[in-house]
Amino acid sequence: MIFGILIISTFSKKRIKDTQSGYRAIRVNILKDLKLKTNRYETESEILMKLGRKGARFGRVMIPVIYRDEESSIHPVKDAVRFVKVLKHRK
Repeated sequence: MIFGILIISTFSKKRIKDTQSGYRAIRVNILKDLKLKTNRYETESEILMKLGRKGARFGRVMIPVIYRDEESSIHPVKDAVRFVKVLKHRK
C-alpha cells in the first residue's frame, strides 16, 4: 500500500496520505470534466492523478473503517494489472 501511495503522490504531484479511502471531497464541476478510462478499483487512483496534474484542490473525509464478515472482491493480480495500466495511460 505504501508503494501505491508513493506512486500516486508522485504522478498526481500532490502528497496523498490515503489513496484508497474511497471518500473524497471534490467539486462537481471539476469532476465532470475528467475523462476517465477506468471503472473499477483503479478509478480512484486515476481521479487523484488527473486532479493533481490539473492543480485541483481536493481533500479526504475521515471515516471509520468497519470490517465485518464480508469478503473482498479485490483480485490482487487482476487489480494490480489494472493499476499498472492506469499509470501507463495517466495523461
